[in-house]
Amino acid sequence: GAGIAYKLAQALAQALGGPEPVELLDLVAVGTIGDLVPLRDENRSLPRAGLERLRAAPRPGLRALMHVSGIQPSGLRASGIGFGLAPRLNAAGRLDSAEAAYQLLMAEDSAQAAELAASLDRSNRDRRLATSQLVELARSLGAEAQDTHLIFAAHPDFREGLAGLVAARLVEERYRPVVIAHLGEAEVRGSARSIPGFHITRALDECAELLTRHGGHAAAAGFTVARERVGELSERLQAIARRELSGADLTPAIEIDARLSAGDL
Repeated sequence: GAGIAYKLAQALAQALGGPEPVELLDLVAVGTIGDLVPLRDENRSLPRAGLERLRAAPRPGLRALMHVSGIQPSGLRASGIGFGLAPRLNAAGRLDSAEAAYQLLMAEDSAQAAELAASLDRSNRDRRLATSQLVELARSLGAEAQDTHLIFAAHPDFREGLAGLVAARLVEERYRPVVIAHLGEAEVRGSARSIPGFHITRALDECAELLTRHGGHAAAAGFTVARERVGELSERLQAIARRELSGADLTPAIEIDARLSAGDL
């Protein structure tokens, strides 16, 4: 998405006879790396150029965010974006509104940028604590059951902005597809994360007549369903998971590139 937005800006600049908008490449780097896009082809070259801009002359908001993240601009690497800047930018939208993150990126005044960065840092700490509490809630709702092929947990306390993080944590722990859903009065909104071999969006496609809306890809999806149909949705997804994963070795796989001896190293 960040790369596509840059391509649009690039085309507009070209159409208007202006220079390439390289001043936006820092945002391409943050967006591309923060969204865990495979860093290949232009998804590598554009963020690489953006990292160079971030090291040399970061905009005030990102400089302030580096400061609260304990990152020196000159030493910024992709990991600093992935584990330092991006989680703090994302925290605002997960807990409330993403407006603070937008204002930080647009800030021209260093004092305002510092205040916004501190606020995002606090939001990120709150997000981590809330996520840990909701993971415990998911476990208490039966996520520890050993005989299930898919974990489905729904509760009013599951915040929509954190449901995907909770699901991802449980996928790491249990190596099962996981659905975490916020129970509203009329609607239930859920986030799903999956494992290789189980295309979670295709599973939701099979349940389309139950759903108000849904979308995603093989590893992650979101959906909305009427509250009175959430039980049926859970049962259907469990049945699909049993069909697709019965007999599968549900342990994490490690991709090995080569066998090397100590002498080779």
